[in-house]
Amino acid sequence: MINFLRILLMFLCDNCKKKVKESGNIGTLHRNHCPYCLFSKHLDDKKPGDRESKCHGKMEPIALAYKKDGEIMLVHKCEVCADISTNRISADDNEEEILNVFNKSILNNEQERFIQAKSNLRILGKEDETEVRKQLFGI
Repeated sequence: MINFLRILLMFLCDNCKKKVKESGNIGTLHRNHCPYCLFSKHLDDKKPGDRESKCHGKMEPIALAYKKDGEIMLVHKCEVCADISTNRISADDNEEEILNVFNKSILNNEQERFIQAKSNLRILGKEDETEVRKQLFGI
């Protein structure tokens, strides 16, 4: 039998400068966003976890969208190359900050059109607020 050793990884958030530990039970395999400010780093290229991006720009959390199973996820936009990517919400992510991202995205229709034109995502809107709150806070 092969035993796997999980190495404890840590990174310094490029945005808020807080230390972020990759813990074992966060609901996702590839942590690359800060649980405090939700900013990410453009690390992946073709698929999650490949860490082959040449850009390495900061990725701002700009909206929420649904995964195919109805789970909400973060939508990030790279500040360097404008690439759009999605990230699963991790168990230790700041729920209030996720709600702030959602509320800001509702006000920005131009950004929503940009994201939808560049990807196949449907950005969550005001009509999704009840479901967002339910998934974040259980209410």
